[in-house]
Formats: sequence, C-alpha cells, structure tokens
Amino acid sequence: MNMKKILSLSAFAAMSLAFAGCAGEEEDLFSSSAADRLNMATAEYTQRFADKGGKWTLEYYPTPRTDKPQGLGYLMLLDFNADQSVKVAMNNDFTRNVYKEDVSVWEMIADNGPVLSFSTYNECLHAFSDPADIGFTTGSLEDETGLGAEGDYEFMVLSLEDNATEAMLKGKKRGVYDRLVRLPEDTDFEEYITDVMAFRNRIFSPSSPNNAMMVLGTDSFYIEDGATGMMNIFPLHGDHISNEDFYPYLITKHDGKYCLRFRDVITKGDDTRAAQMFVYDEEAGKFFGTNDESFIIEGGLPAPFFADCLTNGKTWRWVRNSAASESLAALNAKLYQQFTAVGNTLGNINFTQNAEGDFVCTMAFTFKVGRVTVSGSAVYLFTMQQTADGVTLAYKGPGNETAGTLLGNTPVLTEFIDYLTQTHVIEAQNTRFNMNTLKLTSAADANDWFVVTLF
Repeated sequence: MNMKKILSLSAFAAMSLAFAGCAGEEEDLFSSSAADRLNMATAEYTQRFADKGGKWTLEYYPTPRTDKPQGLGYLMLLDFNADQSVKVAMNNDFTRNVYKEDVSVWEMIADNGPVLSFSTYNECLHAFSDPADIGFTTGSLEDETGLGAEGDYEFMVLSLEDNATEAMLKGKKRGVYDRLVRLPEDTDFEEYITDVMAFRNRIFSPSSPNNAMMVLGTDSFYIEDGATGMMNIFPLHGDHISNEDFYPYLITKHDGKYCLRFRDVITKGDDTRAAQMFVYDEEAGKFFGTNDESFIIEGGLPAPFFADCLTNGKTWRWVRNSAASESLAALNAKLYQQFTAVGNTLGNINFTQNAEGDFVCTMAFTFKVGRVTVSGSAVYLFTMQQTADGVTLAYKGPGNETAGTLLGNTPVLTEFIDYLTQTHVIEAQNTRFNMNTLKLTSAADANDWFVVTLF
C-alpha cells in the first residue's frame, strides 16, 4: 500500500471519528423535547424564586409611557413561598400612601418560554391592571380609556440563573422590562419601604424646587421634577420645556447602598456610553454610575440657585433662630436689642429682588400705637453680582423713608449693612439635592456665616 493511500485511509478514519462525536452531541442535545425542557425550566424557576427566603424587590413599571401618572414606576416587595403563595407589599398612590400588603397565588407556567403568573387577585399587584379603578390620589384622574394603569400581572422570565441575585422580567402584554433583586431573608418589608421612601424624600424633596444635575462623561444636564418619580433631563443651557425629555426611575436599597435605576437606558449628548443605574455615595453626597464613575447625579449649584430664586420672585429669609456663626448670631441679637430700644420689635429679615434687579433687604418690624400693633418695614438696596461660587453685594442706599430714619437711631444697622457689603460664598447647608437652606459665608473670613431659608 503506497503512502498516499495510507494517508487517505487515515483521513477517512479521522473524519469518521469526528462525525461520530458530533452525532453523539446532537443526540444528547435533543434527547428531550422542547416541551420537556420548558417544563424543566419552569420547575427550576419555581424553586429559584422561593430559594433563600424568597424575598425580592420588584421595580415595576405598568406601561412604557413617559407621561404622568401612568408612566411612573412603583416599588413592590415580593415574598415567594414554595407553597405557591406570594406576599406583595407597597406604599404609593394605589394604597392611598400607606403601607399595604396582600397574599395571593403565584406560579410558573409554560408559554413560549417560562412565565411568572400572579394567578389569583392580589390587591397590590392587580390594582395596576384593573380597568375600573386607577386609584391615584394625586389629582383628578377620570379613566376614559378603560385601561386603568395598563399594568401586567404575567411576566416572561428573561433571566434567572441558579443562585441569582437578580432577575429580569418582561410584561407579557405591555412589554415593559422590570427588574427583580433578591433581598436578605430577614428583611422587614415595611421597614425597608419606609427607609427607601425617607431617603428619596431627603434627596429629591417634594418641598424643594431646585434642580439636580447629571454628568455623562463630558456632557452636563439639568434634572427637574426628581420628586415626582419621573425626571425631566435637559441640557445644562437648554430650556426645560422645549428640551424636555422624561425618564421614570425607582430607588431601592441593596447591600446597604441606595440604588437609583432608570426604567430606560439614557443615551444623551456626545457620549455614546449608556447610563441606567447609579449608586449613592454618602460621603461624596452623589450618585455614581455603576458601570462608569464619570456618570454622576448630584445636587444643583448653590450660587446660581440662590440668584435664580430671587429672579423668580422667591424670598430668602434670615430669622432669629437661624443657624449662624458666633459673630453673626451676636450681630443678629444686637439688631433685635436695638430695635427694641427704639420701640420696635424686629421680625424676619427678608432678601428679595426688585424689578430693577436690585438685591433688596427688608427688615420687617412691629410697634405699638396705643393698644394697636402696627407693622412697618425698613428697605435697604444693594447691587448684586454673581460670582462662580457666590454673590458680591454693594450697598446702594435706603429704599424707603423708614429705612433712612432707622439708620439714624439704630447704629447697629450700619454695622449690619457693612457686613452684607462684601462677597459671600454660598453653599448648601445640608445637601445640594435639597437647597431650601443655604449657608452664606464671608469670602474674607470663613468664621463669619449665616443660614437663610427659602420661602
């Protein structure tokens, strides 16, 4: 037998072995039917949902819309049990803003893939799919569509690995992607929800009108309406109406850290990287992107916020018990004492802006005429120039006759006006996410400062 024939036989034998190996693999792969494999997956997922205590957070979005209120997200807590019962808990408009929980039945069913079905009525979850009752308390909502909040109660399970800490669902009817994250077995649902709500109200206070900011790489944006659960994110120098772009989000807490995750991936500006989830850093007072720390959500800028509020007709107020440095607290007390000495009771010191753009300091007081209490005010005018981190004030003169009269018989007023006439560095007293109170510090002496409150 020549060498060429030996090589040919060797090649044929090798090919035969290769085909035999492939045939064996195909036989193993298709040894069970698609239906059997699906049934096996649903059984595995049933076990996995109930494993390790069976407690999860659900970031639930009823519809893919981006208008309020239907487009908002809702935090639910789920407790899956092996006996096919599930406890669902939440606190939102649908529960009239009180904690509520209900127990119903859940099951994994086989459809085109594994489907998580809440198969009996649950007062928490099914409220979102009830066409008869939207349930909101924030405003008058008359549902004329018969769709209610348009929510799902059956979800395709897109991912749930063995020992998974996270699962992704997709609403079977609406197609919205919802995330499940496993909670520790000892999680108290009411305490968890109360904690998360307190954090959200601290960071995105319903009573604070200020904007937050988002940085995505080299691009910066303003965030408006954070307290509503649906942020309007628009360019830093853009108009909030013509450039409006709404993103619903939810806050959860895992491993001791607060997480903010948007329903939809954000791709804005020139940066092609996508942002979706952020984790709050307590020390820095900011949210950082989980995949890229150059993605940041932080509070607004105090100095522009201070000036913008004045421009928009708001009032900053320094009251007697406001926080202040020792020197400024003494100056404030002296003001009250000298006003009293001339028969007046000093009230609040208000800072506003007039139509000409002047910074206006109004000192409201009362005095007695016989038995009648009469109100008065002394108005002092300043020019105001905004700096990078504060404002510079320069005294112009009295704004009314009373102010000139008081300067003559209340010497401390000159001292007070001299103090205001300088550059003040402006910072948030607590957090830049909530700037209802701001700290004004003398640029010349960091030991001189006082706090004003927004009204």
